[in-house]
Amino acid sequence: MAEMLPEVREALEDTFRGRYQYEFSDALAGYEGLFSMSRYPYEPSSDITKYPFGTLMTLCDFLCDFVTTVQPMLLIDGQKVERREQ
Repeated sequence: MAEMLPEVREALEDTFRGRYQYEFSDALAGYEGLFSMSRYPYEPSSDITKYPFGTLMTLCDFLCDFVTTVQPMLLIDGQKVERREQ
């Protein structure tokens, strides 16, 4: 999230907080390590049951809805660039 444009990150956090009365970063933090664990499910240390599926799907549904509200923008080296009309 640190690489996101501040206005997009703030909109995401505000929208999530308004909808769920919970911080997006806190909800996301609960899934730290899930990707690597899902890549090696047969390892003895893998316990995918510690990641609640319902909450994960709520996060996915929220992000799916949220990205439809973000206006496309042109970025060069992480900086927003205004488009020139030709």
